[in-house]
Amino acid sequence: MKTKLEINELRGIPLVVQEKLLYETNNGNIELIFATSPHFSAIKQITVVLNKDIPEAKRQELQESSWTKEVFEQFAVVVTFCKHIVFPFESDFHFTYLSLYLNPQFIIYSRKESSWGSLLQNFYTFSIRRQLLQFDNWVLEIKQKNEDYKVRFIDSLIKQKQFQALLIMYVHIIRLYLHSVQSMLFPKSAFIFNSDVELLESIENNYPELSQIFINNEIDKAYLCNLLNVDSNSDMTIEENDLTEVESLCTAISEQFEKGVNNFFTPRIEYLLSDLKGKQIFSKVEYEQFMLNAVIKRLLQSYRIDLIYLIESKVSNDSIEFLLFIVGADIKIQMEQHMSTLIRNHFNQRVEITCLLHKTTWTERHGTKFLPFIYKYITDDNVVYSRTSKKHSKFILPVFELPEDTDSSNWQKDFWKLCQDNLESQWLQMDLFSCSIYQIGHVVQLGSIFKQLCLSFLYKKLNYVPHFASPRYLWKLVQWADRDYSNQLMNTEQSEALFYFLNTKLPYFPRQSTSANNPSQEQYINTLHICNHFYNHIKELYTN
Repeated sequence: MKTKLEINELRGIPLVVQEKLLYETNNGNIELIFATSPHFSAIKQITVVLNKDIPEAKRQELQESSWTKEVFEQFAVVVTFCKHIVFPFESDFHFTYLSLYLNPQFIIYSRKESSWGSLLQNFYTFSIRRQLLQFDNWVLEIKQKNEDYKVRFIDSLIKQKQFQALLIMYVHIIRLYLHSVQSMLFPKSAFIFNSDVELLESIENNYPELSQIFINNEIDKAYLCNLLNVDSNSDMTIEENDLTEVESLCTAISEQFEKGVNNFFTPRIEYLLSDLKGKQIFSKVEYEQFMLNAVIKRLLQSYRIDLIYLIESKVSNDSIEFLLFIVGADIKIQMEQHMSTLIRNHFNQRVEITCLLHKTTWTERHGTKFLPFIYKYITDDNVVYSRTSKKHSKFILPVFELPEDTDSSNWQKDFWKLCQDNLESQWLQMDLFSCSIYQIGHVVQLGSIFKQLCLSFLYKKLNYVPHFASPRYLWKLVQWADRDYSNQLMNTEQSEALFYFLNTKLPYFPRQSTSANNPSQEQYINTLHICNHFYNHIKELYTN
C-alpha cells in the first residue's frame, strides 16, 4: 500500500496539483487518493478522500479553490475533495462512481494500510454479477421515479392546464436523468460546472456512450439547452400545442437512458473486475500479488518451467508490468516474444511481462560474469515459483562453490573495452562511407551499434546481459534498468521510428529497391544522433 504520495504516481498531472496534494498529505488531512488514467476515463480523475475529522468548511475551501477549476479547464483533470464516513453514514459517492473510480488498483496514497478496507470494503463488491444487479436496480429506480412524477404531477397538471408548472416538471424529469449520469461521473462534491448546459457539453465531448442519451436524431440540442435553463423564475412559457415536443423529448431521453448508462458502466466494470474472478482485493499490493499469481498460472499452462523470480514490477493506473527471470531445462530465448504476447492477450493488454530466459545450467556456465546480479535478484525472497523445493538452491549452488579468491570486478571493465573497440571500429567504417549521408549498409551497422550500446548499458546498470539481441527486447530491458534516462533519450514515438528504421530490409538486387522500403535521410540522422548520445552517456558511466 502506498503510505506516502510518490511523485512518479502523479506523472502527467499538473505541478500545482502535486504540490497541493503533497501539502495536504503532509498535514494529515487526507485518508486516500485515487487517480484514474485517460485510458479508463476521458477526463482524468483525482479523487481525494479526506480524513473524517476534517470540517465541512475546510473541505469546501479546498474544493472551491480557484486552482481546481483552472486545472480542469486547462488540463482536463478533475480534482475532488470528498468525504466518506461509515458511521453515521455520509458519503459524496454514488455507488456507480465508487465502483468505477475507487477500485483499490487506482490508489496512489493511503494514510494507513487498512484505510481502503475500513472505509470502503462494505460498499464495494468484487463480483461482476452483483455489480450489474445493483446497477439494474438503480436504473429501475430512476425509471420508477419518472413514472411516479408522471402519475402524481404530469397527468393532473395537463388536466388543469397548468402549463408553466408542467414545463418546470418536465425540466425536473430531464434533470433527473442528467444528474443521474453526473453521479456516475463525478462525486457530489465536484464543483466544476456552472450550469447544466456546461455539464451536458462535457458529456457530449468526453463520454460518447452517455451523450447518446441526450443528443441524438430525436432530440433538438438547442431546444434541450433552452429547457435546461428553465427554473421557477424563468420567463420561458409553454402552450398546449407545445406539449407534444417537450413530452417527446422526455420520452426519447428516458428510452435512451438505460442503453446509454449500460454501455458506459458494464464494459468498464467488467474491465476492472474480470481478472479478479470475484476475489476481494483491498490494496494495490494485493492486486499486484493476485495478478502475478495469475500470470504464473497462465505461463505454467503453456511451458515447463522450473523457477520464476520476480526482478521488478511496475503498477500504473491502467496496466501492470513484471520483469521475470525464468529458468527451465527446455526454455529457449526465442520463447520470450511468445510469452509476452500470450500474457498480453490473455489479460486484454492490461498486463505486460518482460522475460529473462535461461536454462538450468546458466549459473554454472556464466555465474562468474553476473555475480552482483545473482546476489541481488536470484534470491529466496525473489522466488515466486519453484517446481520443487530444492530447485532454487540447486540453481544457485554453483556460484556459492566458487573459490574464495574469485574476482569478478574486472568483468565490466573488460566487457566495456571489448564493446568500445567494436563500436569505434564500426563508427570508423561508417565515416569511410561519408557518415552524414545514408547509404545502403548503414542500417546494418547502426543496428549492430545500437545493440552493443544496449548491452554495454545493461551490464553497467544491472551486471547482466541477455542472450537475446533483438533491438526492441534490449530496449525494454534498458527501460527497466533506468526509466528516467531511457525517457530522456527517446520517447515512445522516437523509439518506434528508430525500430522502423533498423527493420529496413536491404535489397537482394538493386532493382528491388523502392522508395517504399528506403529509409529517409531524416530517419538516418535521427538514429545516428540517438546512438551518439547513448554512446557518450555510456562512456561517461564507465569512466566514472
